[in-house]
Amino acid sequence: MAPTPLSKACQTPTGARYSNPTLDAIIKTTQTDTNPANRLKAFHEWQRIAMTDLPNLPLFELQRQTIYSSHLHGISDTPDQTFSSLKNVWLNKEGQ
Repeated sequence: MAPTPLSKACQTPTGARYSNPTLDAIIKTTQTDTNPANRLKAFHEWQRIAMTDLPNLPLFELQRQTIYSSHLHGISDTPDQTFSSLKNVWLNKEGQ
């Protein structure tokens, strides 16, 4: 299975030329499975493998917050929304 990019900013699923076919399959599950319980289980397994193999050494964790008006629609609701496009965003003027 070819590695699947997490986002346009991270072209390899693990970000550091680290190779683990099991982790690649788990990442694919998190991106394609529509069952929330399966996805949660896959995310937990992803974390377990990543923290055991340590392909990257986590020195800190970024806390990101997004604040926007209730009139703004089409905002991406994904974990990587920092890197998302704004092409589908639109503004609903007050009273409409």
